Amino acid sequence: MFIRALQLQNPSALGAGLFTTPSGSFFGSAVVLDGAAVQLQSSAGSPLTVASLLTLSGTGIDLTGTGTGALVSTGGSNTWTGPIVLTPLPGFAPPTFPSGQVAVGASTGATLTITSANPTTTAAITETVPTGLLKVDPGTVILASTNAYSGGTEVQEGALDIQNPTSLGIRPTANAGNPLGTVQRITTISNTR
Repeated sequence: MFIRALQLQNPSALGAGLFTTPSGSFFGSAVVLDGAAVQLQSSAGSPLTVASLLTLSGTGIDLTGTGTGALVSTGGSNTWTGPIVLTPLPGFAPPTFPSGQVAVGASTGATLTITSANPTTTAAITETVPTGLLKVDPGTVILASTNAYSGGTEVQEGALDIQNPTSLGIRPTANAGNPLGTVQRITTISNTR
């Protein structure tokens, strides 16, 4: 079944199937094609925490020439604690430009925290091919744990809160003294608050 937007208001909305990855075991999963989105919405003011496996592609639903985010908090303070895999998956929209970027965001007044079960040792975000992260929407996205994507990080709108030295991903390096690679920098900042 293909849908453009899946709004989650319950932490177990993606099902009870158990998936085992190198990062651990998780209940439920979703695959987001380019042009689609998973939206997290707090219910009755209670924060929503989802611990499911998520495969993300693209910049989300393209309503005005810019994507709304492939993963977005549409209301309240919400957290994704399951592993997120960035990969190019053609879907409902023309391929993302620039190629290999995945967008995450939070609506006005909303917060999206992306973390892993063990933020200092387990990457919350990984990739299948070199992929960058694009922060969209006026709200706040918090990267609270280590991440293992190798593309750039761009802030298009709103705030990006970096809480770990390797939150912006890592780059492979030949330096044996630094096996995690180097911390990347935010490449573009616009419309910041």
